[in-house]
Amino acid sequence: MANHANGTEAIDQEKHDPFAPLDGRQQSNTTGESLVTVETLRDADEALSFLENHPRSAQIAEEGNAILEDPQQLKKLVRKIDVTIAPLLACVYFLQFLDKTTLSYTAVMGIRTDTHLKGQNYSDLSMLFYIGTAYSIVRDVFQIGKLDV
Repeated sequence: MANHANGTEAIDQEKHDPFAPLDGRQQSNTTGESLVTVETLRDADEALSFLENHPRSAQIAEEGNAILEDPQQLKKLVRKIDVTIAPLLACVYFLQFLDKTTLSYTAVMGIRTDTHLKGQNYSDLSMLFYIGTAYSIVRDVFQIGKLDV
């Protein structure tokens, strides 16, 4: 009888929190108002909390599992993500390049005299661009490393 009770608990837990198996975390505690109590940083994802409390959470979890288990659907999802993210990255890199070339054009057009830059001031201004770029690249790499993929 104990095995039957444990099996029922697992089914009830999955019905309540159908997304837990997808991200490998433990069942969250809930209060009477169905609010999720965050026990770890892994549970602090607002989007996941929204999905857990969604009226159709079990159906959404089933649809997500079906996509992950079907190689054709998974390939289609990855393609859709790639088609969405790659152009956004290209736009961001283009804007960074445009920012740098605009600074170079302003040197030719007279920014040094208009802003009264002396000696190394223009070089320092140009260097700030590269420091910002290097900082953002390092920060992004560390953030990507923290993602559980």
